[in-house]
Amino acid sequence: MLCILMILTIASFTGAVSTERSVEKRATAYQLVSTEVDWYNAKAACETQNSKLAEIRSQADLDAAIQATTGYSRPFWIGVIDPQEDNTFEYATGGALTFSNWMSNAPFVYNQVSSVVMYPGSGEWENVGTYYTFGYLCVSDTGPGVSGDPHMTTFDGRPFSFQGICWYTLFKDCSSSNPDFEVTAEFEPREDSSIQQVRTRTVSVNVTVGGDFVIINRLDVVAGRADEHMTEARPIHVHKDDKTITLTFTSKDTTFTLHWTLKKHSLRVSIDGSDYRGHLCGLLGDDDGNSRNDFLTPDGDVVYDATEFGRSWEVEGKKCD
Repeated sequence: MLCILMILTIASFTGAVSTERSVEKRATAYQLVSTEVDWYNAKAACETQNSKLAEIRSQADLDAAIQATTGYSRPFWIGVIDPQEDNTFEYATGGALTFSNWMSNAPFVYNQVSSVVMYPGSGEWENVGTYYTFGYLCVSDTGPGVSGDPHMTTFDGRPFSFQGICWYTLFKDCSSSNPDFEVTAEFEPREDSSIQQVRTRTVSVNVTVGGDFVIINRLDVVAGRADEHMTEARPIHVHKDDKTITLTFTSKDTTFTLHWTLKKHSLRVSIDGSDYRGHLCGLLGDDDGNSRNDFLTPDGDVVYDATEFGRSWEVEGKKCD
């Protein structure tokens, strides 16, 4: 709390200048706004831009936020708050923290609602009263993944729509004939779909790492092993709350984080590591930094039609209504 008080004292002698900067991290856009407002107004300001206060959920998110705020000298709001006044912090959109980076001795006991600022450079967190005024970091809800009916964005930032019905490979390891992991999703028709206009959405996700799997069907989660041999060590970590499900798995030195939101039928993916850069394949592309070659079929052909590309990644042997 001493750090905040020192900064507030210095700030009283300087005027706030409104600037914005952004960084692209695997197609996830962070935007720093230096206009100083209280936490609730910061949250509202992000939402008016179709984004949200940055919710740091992994080391990859933290690294991207630090990069986005390079050169900024003051702390800024992020999307973390203690609404119950008991130092039980949660994300602004709901759900318990899955990651934190508190500074020494934090969080402090406030005995009132407090929210969290992050320091540029170190990325450390501190909780302060929501009425203080700081700049804020927004994050776009767009990013690699699938949402809606379904709208997709590849790892290299290429957006497209595909109205498939059944199971499709979103991404998998394509560095060998025996993939280290694979993520597939089921699309089914929406209620407002018709023969004239088919509109689909994501309803289930299947993550397989080695012999282990996790299946998400809406908000039901089933985990196990293909060979039915149970082990204590589980490579796929699951965090569930009433609104979202977060899956995390690490292969080699690369960590994949998947955020599933049923309300939006949305699955967002972030990657921390480079072992599979250029060696992924599926509907989300190869993650090689070049969006022009994202429509790569399992046969290795680059196509230009989204429907042809989407159909090529239908999972064989799956029965769908």
